[in-house]
Amino acid sequence: FIHNKLHNRLNNPKVEKCVYIQWNLQILRDLGRIDELNKNIDFVEDLTMNNENLEEN
Repeated sequence: FIHNKLHNRLNNPKVEKCVYIQWNLQILRDLGRIDELNKNIDFVEDLTMNNENLEEN
């Protein structure tokens, strides 16, 4: 399993971060809270786009 750091030698911090993100997403799915997460992601993306538009003008 990729979540076992010693077994798979996940020494790369980027790979390790991706593994933690994947497992956290799986936990959220199991808890039925993935829709709540998607709403938060959409909100942050909207804020980012609005800020970029303001900076361009």
